[in-house]
Amino acid sequence: MLDTVTTTTTRSTSTTTAGKPVTRVPTRWSLSGTRGTGPSDGAWWPQSTNLATELADLDVAVYAALGERIAHATYAKDMWKLGPRKIHSPLGTTKVGWFNHARYPENIDLSLTGFTHLVLTVIPPGTAATFAAIVLGDYGTEPAIRADDAPGGLDTWDNEGGNPPANRTAHYGYLYD
Repeated sequence: MLDTVTTTTTRSTSTTTAGKPVTRVPTRWSLSGTRGTGPSDGAWWPQSTNLATELADLDVAVYAALGERIAHATYAKDMWKLGPRKIHSPLGTTKVGWFNHARYPENIDLSLTGFTHLVLTVIPPGTAATFAAIVLGDYGTEPAIRADDAPGGLDTWDNEGGNPPANRTAHYGYLYD
């Protein structure tokens, strides 16, 4: 069970290529309450593919939630266009690097100033709001029961007999008291 949710919002103003000011929506992200136990610690749904603008907003949101800013960020080149090596936010400078190949190309790795490491799954900017809300919610709260998760669906496995009783734990297929 996930024990906490961190959804932080900030508002900033940026300019479009036409030079007209645009008010950005709050930063959309969530952290798992059980960070460090899976391939990702949370999810982030940026508004555009402009990494410089999006990462600056995320830096402010991470600082507001955790009290640490993003010192270094790395990403897979497939997910973002190549951007600058340094990004400036109101809090300071973030160094940026990229990989040609990654095991999880949809993730962005963040090294924070307090030596904390976060891995966020990036939801592409053009994703439908309903799907993005499901992904953000799955990281931040207990996953909602959907039609395909009806009782008996995930609780009983085809060849293993379902979840072990509450007083027993499973480890690599063996049950222990």
